[in-house]
This record gives sequence, C-alpha cells and structure tokens, in this order.
Amino acid sequence: MRTIAIAKKVVKELLRDKRTLALMFVAPVFIMWLMNLMFSASTTVNVKLATQDGRLRTCQCQNLQRLGSS
Repeated sequence: MRTIAIAKKVVKELLRDKRTLALMFVAPVFIMWLMNLMFSASTTVNVKLATQDGRLRTCQCQNLQRLGSS
C-alpha cells in the first residue's frame, strides 16, 4: 500500500513539472531527428592515399570499400 502511495506522489510531481515533461518528450524526438539527419546524408568524400613511392592518389569512398573487402 505504501508503494502505491509513493508512486502516485512521484507521478503527481512529474505532471506538475513542465520542464521535466518537455525534456521527457521533446529531447528523444530531437535526438532521433538529429540521428536521421546524420545517417541519411549522402556525400562522397575524396581521400588521399600515399603509395610506397611517395605519390599521392585521390580515391572515392566506393573504391576504398572495394579495396577493404578484398
């Protein structure tokens, strides 16, 4: 019986605190939006590779992935 009374008190306090409610619902949505923005970006990156003779070559990411998988 005491546990239920404590739970009711905690819920009542949470409902009264508007900042906590806003953080509980707005922050996760904002973080999910940021993650979507980060992982949906499609860009190509030029990477310079140094060979043993010292020359630099520019390569696309797709070529690097092919090199890594072989």
